[in-house]
Amino acid sequence: MTHEAEIAHDTTSPLASTIAKINGYSRHFKLHLGMPDGVGWRRASEVVTSDSWLLVQLECLHAKHPYYPKHVVAMNFYNRYQWYLVTAGVAGFLLDARVPNLGAESIAIRLDDDGWVAGVALLSDAFACLPDDDAVGAGSIAAFVVPDREALRQRLAGQVWGHMRCLIPLMQLFTPVSAHVLRAATANSLAGAALWMLQAAGRHAIAEAESRALANALPFPTRVRFFAVECDGERELYLDGGVCCHYYLRPDNPQGEYCANCPKVPLTKRIAALREYMAARQRGETLR
Repeated sequence: MTHEAEIAHDTTSPLASTIAKINGYSRHFKLHLGMPDGVGWRRASEVVTSDSWLLVQLECLHAKHPYYPKHVVAMNFYNRYQWYLVTAGVAGFLLDARVPNLGAESIAIRLDDDGWVAGVALLSDAFACLPDDDAVGAGSIAAFVVPDREALRQRLAGQVWGHMRCLIPLMQLFTPVSAHVLRAATANSLAGAALWMLQAAGRHAIAEAESRALANALPFPTRVRFFAVECDGERELYLDGGVCCHYYLRPDNPQGEYCANCPKVPLTKRIAALREYMAARQRGETLR
């Protein structure tokens, strides 16, 4: 049995412990349970059903970033939006074998001062889990039981795509953007989030297989590719592909530098740049 009632952010739901694990894993995670106080929050259900709001939002972003073509503004908005959604789901899946409800009716998004998505909140404390979850044993009505880990993986991928696909026809009113490219971006986002988290946790042995399995759980054909970079005894996997964020066009990047793993750059140059990045990280330095 599941329930979809909206919750207050002082909830004692079983999902609260999962949120604490997620937020404690990385300083980049600031997931909320319940609608937060403060400005900038908007229900995702309003976003995916309001072409006028999204069109205005994208036009405002384009006006603030005129150096980006309109299709780049649309892709960056899509990718930033889905990153917060994907990481919330992937973190719950990997850290606690729980997948929160990620449908638009169960999510609020936060916009930063510039107008980009900068966070998400869960408006429902319902979640999918495995039969041996403690919440099931306690009789929690928030828990929706699936039979095994593969079913939980499919639940995660299906909910992410069910949410993100609603944005596509609205974005196409703003500028021609390929649904095929957006599907590939979602596959790469799922695989990339899992790859990042698993390698950061030292779980290199399963990183590629789990990342690929998550992308393959999407309800359409996917193809994610990986390559390895080695530096002073350290080996790390990276995604080969993805969508360029066009960082090189930004006015605060006067040299027109590309990201280390930009798909516009030949693979040999990316490997060299990533090896330099890994070496700097080993020295305790930070590079883009």
